[in-house]
Amino acid sequence: MDKGKSKDVQADFTVSGVKLWSTTTPNLYTVKTEVLMDGTTVDTYETDYGFRYFDFNNNTGFSLNGQKMKLQGVCMHHDQGALGSVANDRSTERQVEILKMMGCNSIRVTHNPASDELIDACNKHGILVIDEAFDGWVAPKNSNSNDYSKWFNKKIEDGNEIMGAAENMTWAQFDLTAMIERGQNDPAIIMWSLGNEMWEGTGGYSDDYKTAQDNLVKWAKAADTTRPVTTGDNKLKSNETGAITLGQELQKAGGIHGMNYSQEWKNHAGKTHYDMIHEAYPEWCMYGSETASAVNSRGIYKGMGSQTDYGDYDLTSYDTSAVGWGATASSAWYEVIKRDFIAGEYVWTGFDYIGEPTPWNGTGQGKPGNASRWPAPKSSYFGIVDTAGLPKDSYYFYQSQWNDSVNTLHILPAWNEEVVYKKSGNDVPVVVYSDAKKVELFFTPASGGEQRSLGAKEFTEKKTTAGYTYQMYEGTGKSNTEHENLYMTWMVPYEAGTITAKAWDKDGKEITENLQGRTSVTTAGEAKKLKVDVDRTKITANGEDLSYLTVSVTDDKGNLVPNADNKVTFEVSGDGVLAGVDNGRPVDHQSYRDDNRKAFSGQLVGIVQSTKSAGTITVKVKAEGMEDQTVTITTTPSSDSSESKKAISSVKMSKSYYVKVGNQPQLPGQVEVVLTDKTKTTGTVTWEKATAEQIGQAGTFSLTGTVSVEGVEKAETVSVNVNMIDTVAALLNYSTTTSVGVAPSLPTSRPAVMEDGTVLTAAFPVKWEAPEKGYDAEGIVNVTGTADVFGESMPVTATVRVQEAEYTVGNNVAKEAMTLSQDIPQEMQSDDLEAIRDGNRTVDGNQGGNTNSTMWSNYKNSKDAKDNDADITFQYATQQIFNQIKIFFRSDSHAASYPADNTTKIYVSETGEEGTWTEVTATESHPEELPAIGVVEYTYDFVPTKAVFVKIHVVNNPDASGKGGGFTCTGIVEAELYLANQADFTTNTTAKLESLKINETSAPAEVLAAGAGSWGTKEVEAKTVEAVGADNAAVTVLPTYENAVRIIIESEDHKTTNTFVVNLDADATDDSKDYDKAKITSTVGSAQSGNEKEKAFDGDTNTLWHTQWNNTNPAERWIEMELEDVQNVIGLRYLPRQNGGQNGIVKTYKIEVKAAEGDEWKEVAVTEGTKVWAVDNTWKMAKFETPVQAKYIRFSGVETHDDQGGNKWMSAAEIRVKVTKEEVVPPTATELSLKAQPTKTAYAVGEKFDPAGLVIGVKYSDGTEKEVAYGQDNAGEFTFNPTLSTALTKDYTKVEVGYAGLKLDVNITVSESEPVIPEALEVVSAPAKTEYEEGEMFNPAGLSVKIKYSDGSYGDEVAYGDETAKDFVFSTWQGVASWFSGTVIQPISNFFNMLKAGITSALSTAKNFVISTWQSVAGWFNGNVISPITNCFNIMKNGITSAFNYVWSSIKGGVTGAMNYVISKIENGVNFVVSGINSLLRGFNKVVSMAAKVAGANWNGVSLVPKVHIPRLASGGIFPRGEDGMAFINHNELVGKFSNGKNVVANNQQITEGIKQAVMEGMAQVMMNSNAGGNSAPIIENVFKCDSETLYRMTQVGKAKHGQRYIVANEFG
Repeated sequence: MDKGKSKDVQADFTVSGVKLWSTTTPNLYTVKTEVLMDGTTVDTYETDYGFRYFDFNNNTGFSLNGQKMKLQGVCMHHDQGALGSVANDRSTERQVEILKMMGCNSIRVTHNPASDELIDACNKHGILVIDEAFDGWVAPKNSNSNDYSKWFNKKIEDGNEIMGAAENMTWAQFDLTAMIERGQNDPAIIMWSLGNEMWEGTGGYSDDYKTAQDNLVKWAKAADTTRPVTTGDNKLKSNETGAITLGQELQKAGGIHGMNYSQEWKNHAGKTHYDMIHEAYPEWCMYGSETASAVNSRGIYKGMGSQTDYGDYDLTSYDTSAVGWGATASSAWYEVIKRDFIAGEYVWTGFDYIGEPTPWNGTGQGKPGNASRWPAPKSSYFGIVDTAGLPKDSYYFYQSQWNDSVNTLHILPAWNEEVVYKKSGNDVPVVVYSDAKKVELFFTPASGGEQRSLGAKEFTEKKTTAGYTYQMYEGTGKSNTEHENLYMTWMVPYEAGTITAKAWDKDGKEITENLQGRTSVTTAGEAKKLKVDVDRTKITANGEDLSYLTVSVTDDKGNLVPNADNKVTFEVSGDGVLAGVDNGRPVDHQSYRDDNRKAFSGQLVGIVQSTKSAGTITVKVKAEGMEDQTVTITTTPSSDSSESKKAISSVKMSKSYYVKVGNQPQLPGQVEVVLTDKTKTTGTVTWEKATAEQIGQAGTFSLTGTVSVEGVEKAETVSVNVNMIDTVAALLNYSTTTSVGVAPSLPTSRPAVMEDGTVLTAAFPVKWEAPEKGYDAEGIVNVTGTADVFGESMPVTATVRVQEAEYTVGNNVAKEAMTLSQDIPQEMQSDDLEAIRDGNRTVDGNQGGNTNSTMWSNYKNSKDAKDNDADITFQYATQQIFNQIKIFFRSDSHAASYPADNTTKIYVSETGEEGTWTEVTATESHPEELPAIGVVEYTYDFVPTKAVFVKIHVVNNPDASGKGGGFTCTGIVEAELYLANQADFTTNTTAKLESLKINETSAPAEVLAAGAGSWGTKEVEAKTVEAVGADNAAVTVLPTYENAVRIIIESEDHKTTNTFVVNLDADATDDSKDYDKAKITSTVGSAQSGNEKEKAFDGDTNTLWHTQWNNTNPAERWIEMELEDVQNVIGLRYLPRQNGGQNGIVKTYKIEVKAAEGDEWKEVAVTEGTKVWAVDNTWKMAKFETPVQAKYIRFSGVETHDDQGGNKWMSAAEIRVKVTKEEVVPPTATELSLKAQPTKTAYAVGEKFDPAGLVIGVKYSDGTEKEVAYGQDNAGEFTFNPTLSTALTKDYTKVEVGYAGLKLDVNITVSESEPVIPEALEVVSAPAKTEYEEGEMFNPAGLSVKIKYSDGSYGDEVAYGDETAKDFVFSTWQGVASWFSGTVIQPISNFFNMLKAGITSALSTAKNFVISTWQSVAGWFNGNVISPITNCFNIMKNGITSAFNYVWSSIKGGVTGAMNYVISKIENGVNFVVSGINSLLRGFNKVVSMAAKVAGANWNGVSLVPKVHIPRLASGGIFPRGEDGMAFINHNELVGKFSNGKNVVANNQQITEGIKQAVMEGMAQVMMNSNAGGNSAPIIENVFKCDSETLYRMTQVGKAKHGQRYIVANEFG
């Protein structure tokens, strides 16, 4: 193979004696590939590989290497807890190891392809993998327009050089193929998952999903035929038609069927949806692709409720809590293990992950879901293991069922009275998870006494038909809920002490070895000690390897304290850094990067990372009041390690920027950077510049920047999202409440709102004006504010509800502060700052001048730096309300002094930033008599004040008299910050309108009741809008947009936001324009008996049409209306069912129309405000954007309501069609504006204007606006001057664009440029066949060529094939001559032979027959003589014109120089062809002329073809049409019809002589050598063997690299 070339190599070989890869023995081999050049290895690649085989069976499930086994799997998100989403080798492997110990043998990655790190770990540890490509396909989920559906069917852009892309390949095909090709050698992977819950959260199933699946299956099979495809489907259990359709197609493809969340099959006792599908489709292979969705916290035992909040959003650890659509751990597994046909399950999820904190999950702004207080949970509860990697109790349930290599024996709950749940009286449910045959519990009282038995329980083994085994407890006290008997439960009276479990195997032998789980629980005492367990004490010094330290808080006897929440600090020194700290608690919002965190349920985890320096890492683990624990970790050199260098670890910056259209975003040039050694510094950012197209239109794009730090070798890349905003319609108004006399804390900025009601995350600073009368009286106070929005002043209002409220002093929350800091430099600090919130108001003595751990002071700073004041700052996670602070100041004989009166100040802030601090007006009080030495309480009272940051500013007392040190300092023993408790103080939660009036029309109260919704009014224009929020809800009225007024309502407590839409000129109750319902003929997709289609038009609102109850196919949720004649239809009115529930009420819909029965349906656009309907019983309006002419209207329900999940049926009480008698006059365009420049605006001379990328704005006479982007579909609607075919010169500075009768200019530049010309045409690969027998035709199959250009570059390689054949022309002289002989001469010869044979018998009947068959005669002659001759010259013409068809506009434009030379040559050549044609015509004229003389008729002859009119030749016109003609008929005679009306018959000799002479003359001139232009070569050779310079001049400058056609000389004989 030549250097620089590539080649696919395939080698098959047989390996014998291999050890198979399995989940228990994951034997791996390495395939080593070497590339040699001249015998020297130049490249090596190693591939891990394993040999194994597997099978799915529709009755017995899954088998690996011939052994049946259940897939004991979990779903896993790409999440590493405290480390974020980084795909770190060690953190990923740790997760796999933890799951492997649980007995997990398979992972389904959800819902994106697995990381390489995960695949490698699974290969290594024997974990089977389902690699999943997509979450959704063709439609956005939950209205997320930026999810993958945006890219699914999008073709990869031209010019994108991503490896593996092919022409016309979509991103879906590319990503799926890339995933499969990446993993095709990995033994762990057993299935390719094409998607998950594909139309969940969309408008429902459509045929697009079948098309998508068909394509995905095709692409997957093209990449890998050794593994089946699968999907995770949540609609099969509902028997939805779409799901069944996809399932049947998947079955045809040999796919495996994944079902998400099988549940009880109603009315089929003991059966589930697994059984329902299996009985209907017994040939399907099935597994539970998502199961369980149990929700649990770790170490919480206060109750057994499902999704019950036991304080701080903690959920029970008992196996009794699951989401509504899911099941508990034991329930889900029980339904799998007893069904042989179910291959296994994949539990949602293996580990907790950040996000989706169900049951407090939500997608709106503010706090998630129904979390009513802060801090709200941030991470999930689904995991069997928490985010820190600490197992929950359910871990041991799965281990007892799945892992046969260990002996599981695990007790819950913990045994402290404050954490247990006394279910009945004093009895506590004690659960044991075990795989032993028998378990007995024993209790030892804490007060002393003998150990006593709590009873023994024994399992009964069960075996399925296929041989799978499991154990059930069937003894006394067994649960009535079967799956709860997979484990054992005792009811134990609570008493402090120890519960111990002992276990025996089936042979009666006690199990004492290889035990996993908590075999005993003891009532723990106070937290006294720290216990540290390290997963690895030796790691690699590669800057990435990790060691995990699990810290347990224990009592003095080493028992875990189950509710300990002590703050634990990690100090890391040596050759490592602290990578993160986590406790697995969803509500803990402290930064994972901090060096400390509180324990949760007595435990937390610290993560230590190596540097690239080999050595040791020392970790000191500390907690107040406990002995420090020190751990040493050794780091060994890495093969690729080098001396540790500082690197950028993280960057602090804003992720989103909002910019006015037309402006460049102003991005920061410097950012705060944290390095890997934890130091903070400043980095410089170099940003890429936004393009004119990006900033010229509204939308979102990302920009990339490079961050560099002085002294740091490697720069890092960051990105920001830039949101270009065209128009900000308003800023959100605000409402709040306060007590009399207390000024509220108004927000410093408010979010911007777009015209369509979209609330942005961008907020603009607001300046509030203080109200004249303040807040001294009850009632509503209106506060006005202004904000600068892109240079324009925009008003904002706040309505403050003032109420009487008494405040009391609440709890001291100093200890709850997230951070406590001081402004004194580290080297000047004294004593212990944390001591001021340790709850101890007393102080120890001087302690010999050493650090005093019972107080804080500024002693050193005052003495050495002469700094006489200090700031102490408390930072909270969220806003608090304070009304009192107590400070216990210290005075001693040396320097500590009480402060002078009223010199201590309190400041508050929301952000802690400079310039945001506000001083609190506080009343200071303290005892009149102050002891010279002691501790004195100073109290500071103030009105309730909100704050996130609280700063105490202390000033040293200037009076140093009596102080032995000769100076003063300030000492604080304790600082206590008290919350303000409100009595009888309410904050409203309502987010709806109390009243609404548009002009003089008031909205009915019932339409306002729901809060969110819409209302149609007869008012055409909203001149005035009066909207009042109920219960002081903030109301923001937006300007009219798309004929609708949007009103945003936010509750006073800021937890609920609703949007109410007023549709102008859209009164849904207005029946004045209804088409006569009696003249409507309806048709429906289906109808339930008693709820027929006629009920929708009977005028009785108590009846209804309803689709069939047992038919939930979305394709049949429609009703068609046929009118008597075509009408101007302007909308549709819909009245939902008025009784019997809400099933089938339409929420979103589609309306299609057509004017005639045979026409295609066309979807109608409706106004924005009528696109979505509220689910209530009021009339709804679908208002068309423009009237349409229609006789047939089809109304389909896209999203419909029902009590079982939605989108099953459609119903209607009444339906009306709205029409207008007025003439439909479409609006006219009144103004054009340039929204986006064309992609290209700079041209070289000779190029043509390219409008690609051009976007114009069009304003219409009805006030509407739209943007129009130039494209192939609408190219005919645009005009351009100069035209798109005009070669540009330097005189052109603009292009006039015309649209809808209006014009605008686009500026361009045209300049000279050095042309890049082709130098040679190189053959990349020769045709497969190059040797021929005489008479064979040349076969170009296998031929590929490319063009070399003068700048050294090459064009794309072009291979000959069906699609490119038109771009190649091949010729040899012998081939042309042979073709002409066979295609032209032979048919003519055959013609005259036939003529001679039959002419005698024809003469007697010629006259009559000629008249009747003239048309058929003409047709034959045209097909057998004229057409072949024409084709001959067309082929010659094509050979010629293929060389100059791309310079034709230049020919017409009269270019000079070398181009004219080429043109003259081409025209001369064409003239020879024309001359030959004319010779044939002259011969024809001679023949007919002779016949005419015999008949005495006049014959003027057929007109000759004029010389060189290339457009005529190029367009295919050669022979002009006239009245005269000639033909051959079956009776063998040649006839002509002449101007004198007579018919004539020419004899054979006359015809033969005439044609012979014409052909000879034509062939002589066309095919023989010519002297024209001084070139003696034949014209064919002249055209087909031009040199590269001529070839270039026959193409246009700049076009040589852009897909033009070229003529290829025949180089292969």
